[in-house]
Amino acid sequence: MSELLLTNIGMLATPTGSSARSGAEQGQIQILRNAWVLISQGQIAQVGTGTPPSVNGAQVVDAGGKLVTPGLVDAHTHLIFGGWRQNELGMKLHGKSYLDIHSSASQDFEDEEAEANDEKRAEEARKALASAQYHRIRSGDTLGGIAVRYGTTVSRLCQLNGISRTTTLRIGRSLRVR
Repeated sequence: MSELLLTNIGMLATPTGSSARSGAEQGQIQILRNAWVLISQGQIAQVGTGTPPSVNGAQVVDAGGKLVTPGLVDAHTHLIFGGWRQNELGMKLHGKSYLDIHSSASQDFEDEEAEANDEKRAEEARKALASAQYHRIRSGDTLGGIAVRYGTTVSRLCQLNGISRTTTLRIGRSLRVR
């Protein structure tokens, strides 16, 4: 199905414009009540309030008067713990640069100890990654967010699960990630 119509949206929080934003522009949103969204070919085609348009052949999803927002992605991870950094603020306050702080920290360890710790962390990471084979979809999950979390790509997730980039993720479904 190439068109999806979301109806009965209690509150729609949507960015203004039609392109990616950065900096303070990311906070420029509009709030629409009693809204609807028409998605065509995987892209938002129309947004409005009141009575939604009649679209032949569109899949209609009733949002049940709930809040609808774009998929939000926190695109960073912390796979391996690299050590405590509590002393760095004090060094920054005393005028040290990031490079100075990094250099002094790396000199605090003997080469053998650092190498052993790196190997131990790498082995722990390998075990953690090998055991993470499925992800249970939760509210707010997006394919992009899941891909980042598991160190893979949206294309690979689609391939593993026989879905497309525009497939609606169902809460509670298990998604293969490895």
